[in-house]
Amino acid sequence: MSIRQAIKSINVLNILLFALGAKFISYIILPAFAERIRYQLPSLKKTGEAGQEITKPDIKTPPFIEYAIVSERYIFHPERKIPAQKVELPKPEFVLYGTLITDNLKLAYMEDKKAPSNTPGRGQRQTALKLGAVMGGFTLKEIHHDRVVMVRGEESISVRVTDRSLKKR
Repeated sequence: MSIRQAIKSINVLNILLFALGAKFISYIILPAFAERIRYQLPSLKKTGEAGQEITKPDIKTPPFIEYAIVSERYIFHPERKIPAQKVELPKPEFVLYGTLITDNLKLAYMEDKKAPSNTPGRGQRQTALKLGAVMGGFTLKEIHHDRVVMVRGEESISVRVTDRSLKKR
């Protein structure tokens, strides 16, 4: 290729790329080889505004005997047992609206005032419970025509049918 053909093939984009490459080399790559950068570590002692030296406070480590509890109560020991905490559950407030007793079916219509079940558009609802159903942590054990017996562990509650005529007075 002759010089004349090379000059004709150069366009504006080639000139622009050459100029950018030259600028990159002159500003970034060449100074990195020419200068040695030296870092100076800060001093450990600092001076305050009044010229007084500020030193680190003495950190005292506790005596070894205070770490003895770690070996005595090793929390990652495979035979470690978490102590059982006795949690007292709140007592529910049951209301018995009625019972349904047939030859092969026994139902109790109840509500827990402390944890009511709501239905959209109808408000609070009573729940139909069969024997063995759970409400408020208590299990329905017995259904009679005027009362039900709810059991939780050794605790039992007997709930009578509410008389709405007594509430209106």
